[in-house]
Amino acid sequence: MITGTLFGQVTNNVFAVGTPINDPGSSAQALDVATDVLAAYQATFLTRQATEYNLTGCDVTNMANKEQGAEVETSLNGGGGLTAASGVVAVRLNIRTGLRGRSFRGRTGIAGPTEADVAGNNLVAAARTSWQTLATTFFNNLAAASGTGYATLVVGVISTVTGGAPRVTPLFTPATGIDVPLGIGTRVSRMR
Repeated sequence: MITGTLFGQVTNNVFAVGTPINDPGSSAQALDVATDVLAAYQATFLTRQATEYNLTGCDVTNMANKEQGAEVETSLNGGGGLTAASGVVAVRLNIRTGLRGRSFRGRTGIAGPTEADVAGNNLVAAARTSWQTLATTFFNNLAAASGTGYATLVVGVISTVTGGAPRVTPLFTPATGIDVPLGIGTRVSRMR
């Protein structure tokens, strides 16, 4: 989970990231994953986010052993250089897996697009293209990452519920791509 603040409010972006091997992981591996995810985020999304956005860190939890994880802290402001569009506006990311159904679709929203990025309820075309490039680069940077016990990281979708009941073991499905739709999103989670 990428953590940050915007106008004093906490922002969280959850990305399902896995290693291509089925192992129980380790604390050293969790720390390496957190470091790699944070570096990929800094090199991509943070460069376009508004100056008011502050990236505070990355928190990794092993879904197979929720007591195992790691946190890497930082304090970096967005590099977009302009005022944020609003505290609730987000750039939507749709994470595709190539499979149908709710268990195989992911989404998150990146806080802090600039006022220049947004027109009405949509991203400006040039801004959408830029955000799409950043999303693709984020995806590729993680695929090129390596650390303790892994030679690549895989972005995906994790399903913790099936048929309205919690899964005994969360289901991770690797992503085939990330899309940035034209319409903006909000940072407010949907109600369940």
